Formats: sequence, structure tokens, C-alpha cells
Amino acid sequence: MGPGHGATVRTLEGHRYGVSAIAFRPDGRLLASASADHTVRLWDPESGVCKLVLASGRDGAWVACRLAERRCWRHDDGSLLVRRGPNSLLTPVPPLAGPEPARLDLIALATADPPLAAGDGRSTKVSVRIVNQGSAPAYWLRIRQARDLGDPLLYTPPPVHPRLDPGQSVDLRGQVSYLAAWTDPQAYAGTLRLQLDHAHGTVEPVEVPIRATAPGIAVAAEPELVPGDAPALSVTLQNKGGQDLEQAEVRAHLTGLDTDLPRQSQPLVKAGADLPLSFALPKGAKVGKDSRLTLVVDKRAIPPHDWTFADQPIRLPAPPWQLYAGLAALVLTLSARSGRCVNTPIR
Repeated sequence: MGPGHGATVRTLEGHRYGVSAIAFRPDGRLLASASADHTVRLWDPESGVCKLVLASGRDGAWVACRLAERRCWRHDDGSLLVRRGPNSLLTPVPPLAGPEPARLDLIALATADPPLAAGDGRSTKVSVRIVNQGSAPAYWLRIRQARDLGDPLLYTPPPVHPRLDPGQSVDLRGQVSYLAAWTDPQAYAGTLRLQLDHAHGTVEPVEVPIRATAPGIAVAAEPELVPGDAPALSVTLQNKGGQDLEQAEVRAHLTGLDTDLPRQSQPLVKAGADLPLSFALPKGAKVGKDSRLTLVVDKRAIPPHDWTFADQPIRLPAPPWQLYAGLAALVLTLSARSGRCVNTPIR
């Protein structure tokens, strides 16, 4: 009885989940089945024996095994074949090592002059080249950052490269970003140290010069009292850093007041640009020679930062010299009249 009669001829068991597709070889001697368990199996339709299993993983990784021969071929990044240790931790099963240690060169494709530029909270591409100088394939090529404690540079590595044959090279591209200090961030000049790991060893790290920028806020003109019907305090800040300041909010507190002055917001302050500010004073606020103004600048955009300028002295307006002159003349006039009244006898 054949398949054309609609009866069950044989049940093929092996997939863990449902089968999504099947296909026969044109001569009918092999059957391929694909399943949601991320495997493809090749069957002998006559015997029902599974001849080969092909398992797929991330980033194009795969492993294929002939079950009867107990042989496997793999293009694996270490995520497919794992073993469970006595502590229940899973560790990858490495490929067989070659007859001699792998000879790999790691070359940074960034020149030292000028160094790579990285902005605060922004990523810059970093490319490296790996060359296999040995006589055996190298497996699981992984670039990682050799990072010291407190290093403000953060490296995002490229995917693992599964295999590199003798005489071949591959260029891998990752990204580096600069994580400046939260409070009063500063520019940074240093090196990014990258290291190459593979299935059977490690290669000495290379250094990539990095020059990082950040916004930098300073007081360009001290606070000044602007008198009038609506008195206010004016002050000018400046972005002295090498990067634009985005979504800035400025808070100001005047000594003697229970609440802050009205906040000022600025969507963008270009690098090197001034930020003039004016804070309206509430009715009845007194500003004297002992008054002080504290400014706090908050960067709301990611990554957030803040700058604090505490107890800034306030420049008070000088009285007009004409007023001084008028007052002096009035005093002299009154003095002269008073003198004549004293010396004049009463009749």
C-alpha cells in the first residue's frame, strides 16, 4: 500500500515541536522536515530512520550531525552546544583544538592622529581586523573591552565570529560611547583597550586613542540686579564644553526666600554659546550686598547631568552720579542758609 491510498505508511518521530514544512528529494529517497524546534531533519522514507539533523541558532550559527556515524559539523558561536556541569551551570562545548596553538593578530583600524571622537552619551564605530597567521582554523572570535575600574568608556562588541580559516582575515565593528560624570561632566582623552578571545585562548589587547567631549557650563557674567517696576536678576551662563547642551532647565534660589525663583528652560545651547537668563523677583523681595544667588543647571536629555553654582554674589546698580551731585548741592545750600540764620541779629 503506497501514499496514494491515503493510509498511514510510517510515523517519523524526532521533532520536539510541530512540523511546519516537508519536502521530498526528486528521486524520493530522502525526506526533509522543518520544525518550530529550529531543526531540519533528513529521513529515509523507507526505514523511517533520521539520517541527519541540522540545528540553527542566532546570527547564522548552525550544527549538523549524522546520528548513525556520530559525526557533527558546526558553524557555531558557542550558543548551540552546551554541557551541564555538576553545579548545573551550562558551558559551551568548544571545537577540537588544532595541532598547534592559534596564531591570531588583532589590528585596530583607527589611527592615533587624530584619535576617534566620542560624544557624551553617543556611540562611535570602532573597527578591528583579525588575521589568522596559523595553520589551523580559529573558532569563536570575540572582541571585548579590557576595562579598568572607573573607565568612562563603554564598548559594545560585535557578534561573535564563529570561524576564521588559516590565511584569512575578518573586519569586526563595534561601538564605543563615553559616560561622563553625572555632576559637572568634563572632556576626556584616553584609550580604549580591546582584547580578542577565541575558543582556545586570548590575544594581547590593542589600544585605540579616544577623545571624548561633553557639555561644560560656566558663569560668564555674574548675577546683577535690574531695578524697575518689575525688578529681576540677570545672569549669563556659557557652554564652554565641546558638545551642545540639550534640554537644559535652570533653577535659581535667592537667599532670604522660601521658594525658588521661576525656572528657565532652554531646548538647546550650542557649544561655545551664551545663555542669558532673567529671573523675575517676587513682590517684596529684598536684594542687598549680602544677598546670594545659587544656580542649578539640569540637563534633562539622556544622559542627564547637573551643574551647581552656589552663593554667587549679586552686583547691585550704582546710584546715578547726577543724584549724588544734586544731594551734595542740596546739603551745601541748606548748610549756607542755616549759617546765615544763626549770625543774623533779631530786631
